[in-house]
Amino acid sequence: CTVSLGVLQADLIEFSPPLPEWKRTALNEMQMFLFSKVYIKLNKKLVQKNQITFCTNTNKKGHYPLWMKYRNTNNNEDIFMCYIGGKEAQRVESLST
Repeated sequence: CTVSLGVLQADLIEFSPPLPEWKRTALNEMQMFLFSKVYIKLNKKLVQKNQITFCTNTNKKGHYPLWMKYRNTNNNEDIFMCYIGGKEAQRVESLST
């Protein structure tokens, strides 16, 4: 079973045996983190079908730092995905579509 950090911090679950104090303290010290995924679809096939690919952008650290191949399509296209978090995720989510 998986539950959110907020549920654990609110003591909505009774554990048997109870969680040790050090684990409850650690849970209460944790904070939620904004995390987003960005996808791009390229109209051109860049990599082979079963090839694992990672691309990095080192020109501006923190802005879309790591892209990975997400999926092949049947239309000679590649889809790449980037994970971003924190302030960068907040910045990206505020952009208009």
